[in-house]
Amino acid sequence: EIVFKVFICISIVFISFKVFVFIGQLKKHKKKKLIKGYRNITNNIENKNNEEIYVHSRSAYLGETKKDKPEGEGILRYDNGDVYKGEFIDGKRSGFGICIFSNKDKYEGLWKDDLMHSIGKYTYADGSFYTGDFKMGKIEGIGMLTHRNKDIYKGEFKDGLIDGKGIINYLNGDKYIGYFKNSLRHGIGKLILSNGNTIEPQFILGRFK
Repeated sequence: EIVFKVFICISIVFISFKVFVFIGQLKKHKKKKLIKGYRNITNNIENKNNEEIYVHSRSAYLGETKKDKPEGEGILRYDNGDVYKGEFIDGKRSGFGICIFSNKDKYEGLWKDDLMHSIGKYTYADGSFYTGDFKMGKIEGIGMLTHRNKDIYKGEFKDGLIDGKGIINYLNGDKYIGYFKNSLRHGIGKLILSNGNTIEPQFILGRFK
């Protein structure tokens, strides 16, 4: 139990540090966008800097290029309605960028080879959001998930799901510390009620044993 509490404390510090780094990256690149003179995309892509524009079907790209590929900073609207604004390397999203997906989800963070990778923030259309690690397009590592109902989970993720050690702070003041599998409480944990009482339940994939 002591080891687990230490893990949670270290995880919270680690997440806080990553959030700080992320905010620094965001501020840095906001300054860059002001210098470049980019505007928000609505229905049309605006060519304010006389940069190269490529249009194919319903997709379009405005920004810096190298050997006829996006390279540097640019804005890319995809056929499916996704819009990406950020850095490119060899035609792929790499570096810092923001993508607003057609389903109204939004990702702000680092990319590698066209995939969300390293640290970022993913905001879902329902208002819930995740901040933390990404690995080759998936949420994986240590992070913090704030649910729509304001319950907050801090801990481990794997393959896009809550998986491993973690802690949930519920809106009603209760707190659960334990292990998770497939986003469900799994194994022995500790439930600290808002009135101070403590319960040590055991779960099997979300079901109380």
